Amino acid sequence: GGTHKIAVDGTWGQETTRKAQEVFGTMVDGIVSNQLVWWKDENPGLLDSTFEWQDSMNGGSSLICAIQRKVGANPDGYIGSETISKMQEWLGTPVDGCVSNPSKMVSAFQRWLNEQ
Repeated sequence: GGTHKIAVDGTWGQETTRKAQEVFGTMVDGIVSNQLVWWKDENPGLLDSTFEWQDSMNGGSSLICAIQRKVGANPDGYIGSETISKMQEWLGTPVDGCVSNPSKMVSAFQRWLNEQ
C-alpha cells in the first residue's frame, strides 16, 4: 500500500480512490470508472471528482470489484446499496446502504486504508 497517509474527512474523492487503488493493487488513476448514475443522488459522499457516473452498465470498476470481494458483496464492479451496506458492516459503522457527506463509513475506510 504505499506510505503516504490520506485525510480522514468522510468524503470519497480522488485521494481516497488513489490510496484504495494502491492498497487493492488495481490501476492507480484516481477514477472509479463506469458507475451507474442512479446511485449518485443518494450518495453525496461519493464525489464527482473521482466517480465516473454513467447511465448504462459498462463493466464497472476493478477497484469496486476488489472491495466487493474483500467485504463479501457480489463482485459486479458497481457501488450500489448492497456494496455500501457490506462495506458499512465490514467497517463496523451504521448500516443504511448510503454514503452521506461526510460519511462514517468513508472515514472508517480511510482509516483502514492508512493502516495498510
